[in-house]
Amino acid sequence: MCPFCKVRKTNTKVKKIRIIILIIKNRTMKTRLLLISIVALIFVLPSAKAQHAGDLYTGFNETGYYMQDFYANTDVINDIALQDDNKVVAVGVSFTAAWNVEVNIIRVTPQGDPDVDFGSNGVVNYAPSVSGYYEAHAMAVCVKDDGKILVAGGVLNESFQFDFLLIQLNPDGSFDADFGTNGISIVSVNQFGTLAEDIVIDGDGKILLAGMVGNADFMNTPAVVRINAGGSLDETFGNMGVAQLPVVGSDNEFSSICLQPDGKILSSGHISVEVEPGVYRFAALVARFNPDGTLDDTFGTDGTVVHNQNDLDDEFFGMDLNADGDIICGGFTNVMWESFDMFLMKFDVNGNSVADFGENGIVTLYKEPYNVINDLVVQSDGKILVAGSIGDFAPGNNDFALVRFLENGALDGSFGAGGVVTNDFFGEQDEANALILDGNDRIYLGGKSLNSTGTVRDFTIACYVNDISTSVAPSPDLQKVFTYPNPVSDYLNIDNCLGSQICVYSTDGRLHYSAVINRDHFQIDVSDLPEGVYAVVVTGDAGTTSTKVVVD
Repeated sequence: MCPFCKVRKTNTKVKKIRIIILIIKNRTMKTRLLLISIVALIFVLPSAKAQHAGDLYTGFNETGYYMQDFYANTDVINDIALQDDNKVVAVGVSFTAAWNVEVNIIRVTPQGDPDVDFGSNGVVNYAPSVSGYYEAHAMAVCVKDDGKILVAGGVLNESFQFDFLLIQLNPDGSFDADFGTNGISIVSVNQFGTLAEDIVIDGDGKILLAGMVGNADFMNTPAVVRINAGGSLDETFGNMGVAQLPVVGSDNEFSSICLQPDGKILSSGHISVEVEPGVYRFAALVARFNPDGTLDDTFGTDGTVVHNQNDLDDEFFGMDLNADGDIICGGFTNVMWESFDMFLMKFDVNGNSVADFGENGIVTLYKEPYNVINDLVVQSDGKILVAGSIGDFAPGNNDFALVRFLENGALDGSFGAGGVVTNDFFGEQDEANALILDGNDRIYLGGKSLNSTGTVRDFTIACYVNDISTSVAPSPDLQKVFTYPNPVSDYLNIDNCLGSQICVYSTDGRLHYSAVINRDHFQIDVSDLPEGVYAVVVTGDAGTTSTKVVVD
């Protein structure tokens, strides 16, 4: 079986005879088409170990994960995003030897290699231009429709308070001179400190940030802030650009943000509540705002839903919407000071708990003392993927965690081991902070893990096999599959391939690319392949077709 392909093969080497189109191109500067002929070609295709949903995808950096160190100190990915070409952009922070904090942005190819066409060998760095101690944080990233990359977080100012930090990059990793000042926008809304935790672009191209804004009582308030496309504060939104909630305790924030189809804004996180006189705990929080930044009083109670499970601490870190408009939020709940359990809730469009999800709208998961959801995505089939960490409380050992639930909140037994996947790369603390899906049945997690030296924690991206396409996509009409251009030097286009499995082989039978396609048009980046002749094999229920392609 080809790695991660859904087409059955025998466990021994199999000879396949296929009719292919041979197109040969002269590799001189004056290239021309020399020959088009129909020939018979015998390929010897190597067998491969079958992989299943939840397995690390060994076609990604051969191991299923990619790690990067910067200063032999702690490096943490806080968010990841996917480009149309399936390259992964990851953002986070790196501690220098002097314990200053810098922003690093990396891009890796679908094969798990640094993208050398991005920034400097795949890396863009931002460090504030100040003397003495400095600190900058990248907490969220999105890829805009024009391919530009927008990063949000916070930067320490001269008063040792944080201001909002936004960085906009061109697709090649250069700073966008049309955004802010040379690609950097530092937005201050008051003197009490701010930080962005998540980001989304609205229908008008304006930037919505979810996070926290300090107030004059030295309390952090959950806040949504709107920024104009050029990087300036949009003072027409909320109260001079800021929509925030009243608070009674000191620690409150929004951690995630989503847009509904009607333009209303959902944000989730935590808010402090008084559980007994003078005692405050975190309660899980969801709020909905109208497009102008006012609270939507048709949602929950006056625009908010506040839930405290055990009079201890509950918090939402991830949020997504399903096809019905239901809201799924995930994080953790503190159980009797003995454990943090994974914690999911589902709400309808009005903010009411969905009773048939788990138990009265609530799902918890205990595997080890520390079980936390940091991000989640609802798949197109309605199943819920969550990413985070499972293990012991620090400084004990905990692992990357990837868990899949059915629509009703039950664990999905067809994924991993009873719905749960954990990875302990090199021991100690590993944590997945972000989760994305691509169009090729791949799951990407971004976070931090101890590296092979056992001394520091590095940027870590892990790639897993998924199985959405196998049950939902129709088989293509192989007579209509069209591959172009040929010869090709950058992107190979494949049309009419919905529901197929695509593999690219070199003439020695080595597999270079494999994907299950859940869309009608697909591109493969072949720019990193050595020049030569390759077979592009498209397989569906109707059979297999193969096209000979020259990479020059």
